[in-house]
Amino acid sequence: MWEEDFSEVKQYLGEIGILGKSWDEVESFFTANPVELDKCLSLVTIINVNNECLKLHYTKGREDLIGNSLHSIMDDEMKTDFIRQLQAIALNLPKMSMDMRMPDGRGGYRELFLQWTVMAGYEESLGRVIVATEDITKRKVAERLISDSQKRMEALIDTIDGIVWESDFNDDNISFVNAKAEEITGYPVEQWLGEPNFWMNHIHPEDRETTLKTYMSNIARGEQFEFEYRFVKKDGNIVWIKDYVNIVAEKGRPTYVRGIMIDRTKSMEADSKLNESLKLVMEQNKRLQNFSYIVSHNLRSHTSNIQSIAALMDAADSHEEKKQMIGMLRTVSSSLNETMTNLNEVVNIQSNLSSISETLNVRHYVEMALAVLSGQIGAKSAEIRVNVPKSAEIVFNPAYFESVMLNLISNAIRYSGNENVPEIDIIWSEGENGNSLQISDNGIGIDLTKNADKLFGMYQTFSNNPESRGIGLFITKNQIEAMGGQIEVDSQPGAGTTFTIRFR
Repeated sequence: MWEEDFSEVKQYLGEIGILGKSWDEVESFFTANPVELDKCLSLVTIINVNNECLKLHYTKGREDLIGNSLHSIMDDEMKTDFIRQLQAIALNLPKMSMDMRMPDGRGGYRELFLQWTVMAGYEESLGRVIVATEDITKRKVAERLISDSQKRMEALIDTIDGIVWESDFNDDNISFVNAKAEEITGYPVEQWLGEPNFWMNHIHPEDRETTLKTYMSNIARGEQFEFEYRFVKKDGNIVWIKDYVNIVAEKGRPTYVRGIMIDRTKSMEADSKLNESLKLVMEQNKRLQNFSYIVSHNLRSHTSNIQSIAALMDAADSHEEKKQMIGMLRTVSSSLNETMTNLNEVVNIQSNLSSISETLNVRHYVEMALAVLSGQIGAKSAEIRVNVPKSAEIVFNPAYFESVMLNLISNAIRYSGNENVPEIDIIWSEGENGNSLQISDNGIGIDLTKNADKLFGMYQTFSNNPESRGIGLFITKNQIEAMGGQIEVDSQPGAGTTFTIRFR
């Protein structure tokens, strides 16, 4: 405890025109005029101190302080704190308090909490002012340690490549989030903390129900868990989040929910590309198997037949025998040429994936195919029902689409069976997921249970029809997929077949 006389200080402040000035004006004046500040310090007289004050400053006795000015115990740093007392006098405040640092008399400093109070009856003169100081050095050291530790922790958290978050167990509103949140989502930290139900409101609408259900069910069980969902960024783009969640309990009761949100977008995109590549590899593998089948069976059979015929020609005794062998050679050669033509067509389709595409009128190409196949239609008295509007259009390669229409419609006529009059429906459909064209017949059908995996394979046939080559559906599928479309089949033996082309 200090008892000090500030009467001369107040009188001097009046003389230099400081009394009544604002807080900032007083600070600016004494900061710019250190000589005036020293003058005020010299005018303060120490009247009395208690024993704890003597211990604080390691003095020999009261005579070291009483009767002296504050110059004896104040350094330049404390002069700045003294301005606060001058501000209180200028504003006629009866009391004020502040934290400050004061030399301890041994070359060090002590952290103090100072309370400055004018004694009753001395409000005008300021002849008696009680200054109470409390040593808060240990507390300040602890606060700095906590503050430094907190700063280091925050710096560490901000280095984590993910959104570190915390929410109250009862209301699920975010109470803490690190700076990474704005970097990943675009929303400032203030919005994360200030907007009610922020996290819930920005989950992708398609994922919101299942995400919240997963979250709430695991929270209710009090278990650590992880889950994935899409989150809508500030710019409208989507970020895939992998959220690792932990429940923090205090005194046996859940209090906080904490977690780390990891941005999985690049990883998900990489997984998607990997899956696409895997599908492509699998598809290419199927095609390779078809090519391998051709080489290992068909081409080998052709070359073996040619060799055998050549050997027979060498052994032939008569001109008639050689002529007969030449005829057989022509037949094998023609078959070999057909095989090579089919193979070349498939290669062209796969190697020309950037084939020219145009906007085509679907009805026109259907009618053109029916005109080409009019002889077959008439021979079987086939009934063709076309339900394709004249406005129906697709983007497709013209040659490919012509080939697809001819193959599918001719198959529908060819495999009608001997007892049925062919009935064929060609139907166009438009929907949210894209447009499609169906070609349905009432023919002999296909046993998909046995043949689904082979249906679009090369040289695969499923009937005793002598015209079957097993190449048409293979080429058709390749042409449709080369244009980004899909072909599906629905069939049962004796109940007809429906091919559906889905366009990109």
